[in-house]
Amino acid sequence: MGQCTALSVARPRLHLWRSVPPESAGDGCAGSPDGPKIALAESLTDLLATLQELEHLGVGFVSLTEGLDLTTPAGRAVAGLLADFAEFEGEILRERVRAGLAHARQNGKRLGRPVTAALHADRVQKRYRRVVR
Repeated sequence: MGQCTALSVARPRLHLWRSVPPESAGDGCAGSPDGPKIALAESLTDLLATLQELEHLGVGFVSLTEGLDLTTPAGRAVAGLLADFAEFEGEILRERVRAGLAHARQNGKRLGRPVTAALHADRVQKRYRRVVR
């Protein structure tokens, strides 16, 4: 069984599997549960596309850390639910950030990068004029 690490698996679509010769079908690829974590996808859409591509290539995905076997209908259902909750969590976080920014603006808080250069522009121009003359 070969070893895959976060460095050997190209994200987001795992194109590494295309280089596996057909005669090695049935071989596996395992990562250490103590090793680096590999993000299989960055969104629900990407996860579904990646899993579909793996299935098309005849590759089954089993997460040893989570005990999730995506080669079974129940495993795929649980993975779908986990992906839905992860996307929901991301949307809630974005919503909270937007609400916080709106609240800060409403309270007169200036957002964004400080205008330090603009605050000192007059002093810099005066010093420049003195040196040039």
